[in-house]
Amino acid sequence: MKLNMRLNIRLKTLVLAFGILFSSNAFCTLGEKAVSAQTAGQKKLSQSNAQYSVQESVVNGTTIHEYILPSGTVFGVTWRGITHPDLTAVLGSYHSEYQKLRGEQPKTVGRAPINLKSSKVSVRMSGHMRDVHGQAYDPNLLPSGFSLQDFK
Repeated sequence: MKLNMRLNIRLKTLVLAFGILFSSNAFCTLGEKAVSAQTAGQKKLSQSNAQYSVQESVVNGTTIHEYILPSGTVFGVTWRGITHPDLTAVLGSYHSEYQKLRGEQPKTVGRAPINLKSSKVSVRMSGHMRDVHGQAYDPNLLPSGFSLQDFK
């Protein structure tokens, strides 16, 4: 009886782990095609104009805004909440450039803001425990007339 209970608990744990591991991202990846707000049930369209649209989603207590060109390409992502999102998923192919820039940045102590910029990607992060915010964008994809102040 005890053996069956242990196996049952292990099986449920394994199924849960696979579900979490293989579930799709609730947000888009920088530089890639966006998932539409209609197909991703947890997203909502929060702003739209001729140059870009903004989709909003909430993941683990963090609000993520995705800035999307009319072609469907994500040119920027901002976030604010209790934790930073998974930057590997958010940055996608830009993550290696981010890691390179992070390695070149002088080491800081404490909660110093991170401000990394190259010709390929810009990443800014700051905040403190349970109140963090940041933005990542490809400067080559920004629509004409777009100001960095337009990021929420």
